[in-house]
Amino acid sequence: MPRTALVHAQSALGPKKRADSSDTISANKRHKNTRSSNWADALLKFLDDPSDPAVVYVDDEVIAIKDKYPKAKHHFLVMPRDTKYRSAKDLTCDDLDLLRHMEGVANKLVHDNNENDDPTLEYRYGFHAVQSMNHLHMHVISQDFDSACLKNKKHWNSFTTTFFVPIEELIIAVEKGDADFSYRENRLKDGLKCHRCGRAQKTLPELKQHIANCDCDPFAKV
Repeated sequence: MPRTALVHAQSALGPKKRADSSDTISANKRHKNTRSSNWADALLKFLDDPSDPAVVYVDDEVIAIKDKYPKAKHHFLVMPRDTKYRSAKDLTCDDLDLLRHMEGVANKLVHDNNENDDPTLEYRYGFHAVQSMNHLHMHVISQDFDSACLKNKKHWNSFTTTFFVPIEELIIAVEKGDADFSYRENRLKDGLKCHRCGRAQKTLPELKQHIANCDCDPFAKV
């Protein structure tokens, strides 16, 4: 199993369940929101239709999909099936088990999708300080950032600065009763720098080229 940015215990989760009528979350648990054509509501369709080809894992509590515009070779989104969780601000201490379950699902995704069992491939699990989509979702992303969908500084900084909130940090914040990280939005304006060695780069193409040749230990803290 590949090494992650932080030490994650191996999940004991079983294989992906078939998505059928018995697998659909009950109406009294789901909050029936009016679905709109707004792109920010795009994640909600997967809660209604877990048989969508993008879905890679589903159980009674969470669903996981492949990101439509991945910012790395491996990029998944894990999200609760209950639509009351629009963002991290909706989380309370009663939801800590849900967060830990999401982490367990992330562990399974990493294990199942690292087909070459590359021990150097690093992953991070976390949330954006300010979401662009209208449903709570955790990013599970490999740290190669090898993707044509990674196009600008905002994309880069949303995953490599403190705008990206690791799940361990979110759990602590929820325990303290304050999961509002919106004050970190200004980190999106940071300059470009390698997430491994910290060396500054002028443009994103230069940064990508640098990353491909950076020999810094990927697990060393910058």
